[in-house]
Amino acid sequence: MALKEIAVITQFMDNTYCSDIMQGIQNYFSDKDVRLCFLEARSPFAEASDFEYQYWASALFAQGKKFEAVLIISATYCTLLSVETIAGLLEPIIHVPVISIAIDLPLKNAYSTEADCLSGYRELINHLISEHGCKRIAFVSAEKTSSKEGADRLEAYKTVLAEHNMEIDPSIIIPSDFNQGETINTMKSLFKSKEDITFDSIVCANDYSALGAIYFLKELGLRIPNDVIVAGYDDCSAASAMGLTSINQDISRQGYEAADTAWKLVNGEKANRITKVPVKPVFRRSCGCNIHEITAENHTGTNFLAAQQFVDVTKNFTTLYSLLDKMQSANSLMELYNLLERVLPEADVSAIAICLYKTPIYSQKGRLFDLPEEAELTCHYDHRRKIRELQTSIPFNPHDGILPEGILDKDPSFYFVHPVFYGEKQYGYFVYRPGKKQYNLYSVYMKIISNSIVQAYLYTNKIMEYSTLEKQNQELSLSARTDELTKVFNRRGFLFLGQKTIDLALQMEKNGLVIFCDMDGLKKINDTYGHESGDIAIKAEAEILSKQFRGNDVVGRMGGDEFAIVASGLSMERIQTIREKINKECEAWKAASGSPFSISISLGAVSFDSNNHILENLIAQADNRQYEEKRAKHAARL
Repeated sequence: MALKEIAVITQFMDNTYCSDIMQGIQNYFSDKDVRLCFLEARSPFAEASDFEYQYWASALFAQGKKFEAVLIISATYCTLLSVETIAGLLEPIIHVPVISIAIDLPLKNAYSTEADCLSGYRELINHLISEHGCKRIAFVSAEKTSSKEGADRLEAYKTVLAEHNMEIDPSIIIPSDFNQGETINTMKSLFKSKEDITFDSIVCANDYSALGAIYFLKELGLRIPNDVIVAGYDDCSAASAMGLTSINQDISRQGYEAADTAWKLVNGEKANRITKVPVKPVFRRSCGCNIHEITAENHTGTNFLAAQQFVDVTKNFTTLYSLLDKMQSANSLMELYNLLERVLPEADVSAIAICLYKTPIYSQKGRLFDLPEEAELTCHYDHRRKIRELQTSIPFNPHDGILPEGILDKDPSFYFVHPVFYGEKQYGYFVYRPGKKQYNLYSVYMKIISNSIVQAYLYTNKIMEYSTLEKQNQELSLSARTDELTKVFNRRGFLFLGQKTIDLALQMEKNGLVIFCDMDGLKKINDTYGHESGDIAIKAEAEILSKQFRGNDVVGRMGGDEFAIVASGLSMERIQTIREKINKECEAWKAASGSPFSISISLGAVSFDSNNHILENLIAQADNRQYEEKRAKHAARL
């Protein structure tokens, strides 16, 4: 039987709600002949960061001709976008059945899996009334979002109150946005003292709002649950840890049921257009129930679990640090691909396929990305199948499929797609097969790899351009560009190569420094010990400066005892450290050489960027700052 291919669009991987749904989907397909492709696609209009919108490019792969169904975790998008907007984004790119999780989307051939929130609120509010005698029940809504789930929960609250003939009082319906901080701020604006709290219980649209309500009420001096009962919705891990009464909507089950709908459809079977998943309240300390439930404070088993979680977190941070550290050592794409073969198993990734577009594509905020028709597979590594093609070149059309035929498509499995972007430019994407680590860790790992691919891509392209530069360099003979006394670049060589270094850095979207250095007291050395000693001092200065800067920095003698350096990627915050190291090296030189005179060096630095990048101008600016330091030294000796 041929493998079925199904895509899953999720806005987040570092979100427990999404990861629980994704786990439910994986659980359903674990024993089926399916290639499952997860597409991390943040909202194209996301405001959380300047370039988070770039992730939406992943959603475009859902239009691949091989996919027979697409699942989407809609609820998280609805906190930012209306249902109609989401449907409008999906309609042009999806031509197969769409199974929406949590929200019913107005699309042709659309199905949905939804939590039955009304039954959950009915059981919760019945419990508050019958078991705890609640008579005035407030509600923290999600009205400040576009969430249809939030609107449904508010409507369910009103429906159940009406069933009990209880007043629906707008003054105790508190508008929020699912976030703890916003709930706290809104409640602070509405209730100035505990005398303003006229309700005996408060039901919230989610757990984070409930935790915010608890924080605010305690700040007013009220006791939970003695003075006010608080209940949430979602039953997240924080709810359990804090003893919060909540409604468990069996999030993993929603993913499982959505997967079941997709499987029926791709196999030609009928499926319910809307599947309702039962929800169930979990009663804990915040409503006065289960006072003696297990907590980390009174059960050694939980303490052991917490200790184990700490060990896991420590291991994950170690892996993250190692990945960051190792990825810095790769410059070219070939170096990076060789490095990935070694570091991916450490990150529990068994396969990766890297695809780059023919040319980088500008993708501006507020404008939807257009998937190009040309891409090239440049690297394919699969540990399971012992495939190692670290420098390949296979052109293909990504509209036909995420990968060329025969790549990562032999076995039932699941894969993730991650876009490769930097700033406003999209460079391509990669597909990888993760292991058993948490989804949020893979999200961070892959962002590091994505940024490293961009840097290596830029470096590789510039190296190719440097073949032309090398021809120009050959026109400058070694003797014509090297200072005879110090063996560093002379003024001519420094101005040429220094400007090229600045231009390359800016093309790679890096800034840096130009530093001007001048020896203190060379005239006195010449007058007292002779010009031969002065030459020794100048040579020592050149050696000290060359030692303090990196191999890819450009060091040149501008004349006499004046030197300059171009250092790309170096920030002004490093200057004081460089000064201190140079001073120590000067002292060490005197001690080692037994010289009768001491040497010291004054320096000034200026940053280069796209607005200030002409080397000769930068040298003059750095010289002025060096003169200020020299004048300060002179004043200190008086």
